[in-house]
Amino acid sequence: MSKRSDIIEPYEWGPTTKTGLVYSEILGWIDLGHAQGNDISALVANISEGQQGYQDFYTVSYGQNMRMYQRKLGTGKFVRWRIKKGLSLTEIHSVALAMMFSCAGIFENYQARWFFSWYTDSGFSGEDLTSDLLGFYRAIMPMNYPSRLKLVSKESALRRWDHYGPIGKYKNKGFLPLLFPDRLC
Repeated sequence: MSKRSDIIEPYEWGPTTKTGLVYSEILGWIDLGHAQGNDISALVANISEGQQGYQDFYTVSYGQNMRMYQRKLGTGKFVRWRIKKGLSLTEIHSVALAMMFSCAGIFENYQARWFFSWYTDSGFSGEDLTSDLLGFYRAIMPMNYPSRLKLVSKESALRRWDHYGPIGKYKNKGFLPLLFPDRLC
């Protein structure tokens, strides 16, 4: 659940930034929590470890969760796949992407259920899935993404938020970005 107070200046987004919200003219709103990619790095490592094992098949799990009340209470969803040994690196990345797509849809649908709506508008919030996808690419193809995404200043991002309203009211069930042009440009 992104809030107006989460919006930060683009220069505040560094390699270790775990929270914040920025606006990109290419990807729309980016939730830096979703865009970290740590989950994908761990997933790729688990798949790679299974590839080194002695079994012809191995099981890998991937999950997404949400936390409330200063991270003391949480819930989530996960997928568990049985994978055949002998994958190339490209195939490992494809499996990881498919697992993320699968789990993200299940998790966002779970968050959109009525019993969470009293607390959060996060189920399929406009920035969630595109931020997840950015996190995937940050994990498998590390580079300086902030410099490539045409990030706008905090002032410009706040104008968008104030004009269009909270991103949580815009639902996005796909991985294509929702863009919100600056009405002053």
